[in-house]
Amino acid sequence: MTAAIAASVLAGCAPATTDTPPDLAITNVHVVDVATGELLRDRTVTIRDGRIDAILAADEGAAAASDAIDNVDGAGRYMVPGLWDMHVHFRGGAELIAANRALLPLYIANGVTTVRDAGGDMTTSVLEWDRQAEAGDIVGPRILTSGPKLDGPTGGWDGSIRLTAPEDVPAAIDSLQSLGVDYVKIYDGTTSRDVFLAILDETERRGMIATGHMPFTVKFAEAVDHGLDATEHLYSVFKGSALNEDSVTAAVIATENTDRSVGFWGGLSLLRPRYDEELARSTFRHMVEEGTAVLPTLHIGRVLSWVEETDHANDPELRYIDPGIVETYAGRVNSARGASAASRRERRALQEMFIDMVPVMHEEGVTILAGSDAGVSNSHVYPGFSLHAELEELAAAGIPPADVLRIATMEAAEFMRLGNELGRVEPGYRADLALLRENPLEDIRNTRSVDLVILGGRTVLDRAALDELLESVAR
Repeated sequence: MTAAIAASVLAGCAPATTDTPPDLAITNVHVVDVATGELLRDRTVTIRDGRIDAILAADEGAAAASDAIDNVDGAGRYMVPGLWDMHVHFRGGAELIAANRALLPLYIANGVTTVRDAGGDMTTSVLEWDRQAEAGDIVGPRILTSGPKLDGPTGGWDGSIRLTAPEDVPAAIDSLQSLGVDYVKIYDGTTSRDVFLAILDETERRGMIATGHMPFTVKFAEAVDHGLDATEHLYSVFKGSALNEDSVTAAVIATENTDRSVGFWGGLSLLRPRYDEELARSTFRHMVEEGTAVLPTLHIGRVLSWVEETDHANDPELRYIDPGIVETYAGRVNSARGASAASRRERRALQEMFIDMVPVMHEEGVTILAGSDAGVSNSHVYPGFSLHAELEELAAAGIPPADVLRIATMEAAEFMRLGNELGRVEPGYRADLALLRENPLEDIRNTRSVDLVILGGRTVLDRAALDELLESVAR
């Protein structure tokens, strides 16, 4: 951070001292302060060198706007930080690299300027797309990636790094750091208890962010105590909130690699009747104490809970999805159709319990992050659009709109240790911004009313340009 920008931040909304004019001024705009949930009406926001320079009241803003190189009339729209989808996937092998690349504009058209890639098999391409987006060579979001997932010795997703013993962990983390990943993602396909805990210990030692799925051979409190920064989905938190977690964990360990394995879904069915609200609150408070966040991913949970009974053939978003990716949607659909009626009921009951957990976690102060799990094989969860659906699920579960908006902006940036430069509309912050036609503080569904997007203070895309982006993807 330069001295001028630092001074600007300390001064609140005062402009940085410089003789050069601002690159851009956005006038007549209502600024949403996501930190406080307040609305600053009729402001002029100036941008210089890719960062917000000043937020000025109307009388001061007129002079600043007249000096700016370019002007945009905010026309009473609502300025928010660019949104973050904290759980997406770019994957599917070499034959789907181009199809994944084509998804990038969908995020921008929906006001999503940063995504967190939660593991895939095309890391080299993902890193290049991020570089190109940062340089302005392509229109796409900032991509924070885990690179390959860490998993056990067999099964799981293609491209994962296979770990057999704790001794394998340091070299695996070395390889991820050499790629320049932003965090570490653990998958529970065949990851052993010892390897899982060794990964957490190693990432903690190196000061890296570690998130992921937890094998059911581990108790949730153990994962939290070993430094799990965030748990993807709610399964593990749910496990830690059941009175019989100890006995179910023991049963999973005792039957592992046998023909009578309790397994993941079997374990969940045993845990569900013993979920306890008092224990859950204690679990949530433990998460707060140790700094463990959670990504509820409620939208994909709802979609997949009913996917075999829902006709998605006429979903308007399908026109933006490459046929090669659409073909991968059949896997989960067919699996759901082949499941027993009892299994379907169990999954839907879990989904409803997960929804009920969310407002209690919020009340207890757990850091909640918004991720949609959009990507290849995740049936009918459409990139960009799905983030809005996830925000709506969080609001419907009982989180106030201002808090949901904070989750999708400031909280996400802070979790990824970028909260000093992203996730807020404040002087000194990078100018990744969206202008909405409607007020998101009144109704979170208004985040869909994206009318203009600014990328890095450099690229300005009005609604016509955003619509053309969508049409180009459809073509």
